[in-house]
Amino acid sequence: GPFVFLAGLLGFLFLVGVLSLLIAERSVEYATLRSMGYSAREISSIVLAELGVVVFVGLGVSVLVWFQLSVALRDLMAHAWFWIPLSLRGADYAFVALPVLCFLAAASVPAIRQLLRANLALVLRERRFG
Repeated sequence: GPFVFLAGLLGFLFLVGVLSLLIAERSVEYATLRSMGYSAREISSIVLAELGVVVFVGLGVSVLVWFQLSVALRDLMAHAWFWIPLSLRGADYAFVALPVLCFLAAASVPAIRQLLRANLALVLRERRFG
């Protein structure tokens, strides 16, 4: 219902913010590549590959946290009531991970667009050494 939509919207906006921050931190490197003649497609591929690595590492870490949290909560509940067997299925994880990947693809569009529209001269002039 409306809460699922709200959660999806907040997740999407969070990803847009994080991606914009990641790209802004490396804007000088991307501007240098653009000034060296890299095409928009090549830069987009580089950005998407870097973001893909970050997301897949994050998804991998989340599996470990998911498992540890499940065990910890089960143990707490076992002390209070009764022991509950864990049923960790890949389909449950995919149900959460697939929307994240879709949101990532959609959220990367504004971030990459912002990167490709940056003023090269201004970005390279603001480069700080040290």
